[in-house]
Amino acid sequence: MENTKLQTDLLKLGMVYCTETERHRLPLHGKLIAINGDLLTFERRDGRQVTVRMSTIIAIMPIYNQPKPAASGRSP
Repeated sequence: MENTKLQTDLLKLGMVYCTETERHRLPLHGKLIAINGDLLTFERRDGRQVTVRMSTIIAIMPIYNQPKPAASGRSP
């Protein structure tokens, strides 16, 4: 029996993922900003948000080099 349910407890908000879906020809790269029921919302580098239904995801994997958070500009 094949396990087709995506385990959302393994996904972390704020991480950048490469996601392959049935509906997109190219993989989607973006920061995971929301998990809501059957939907995942990613933010692309240009600021656009893309919502993907979990049932259409073929593969999802974190990218190797995660971007570092922006510096706040304050001195310690």
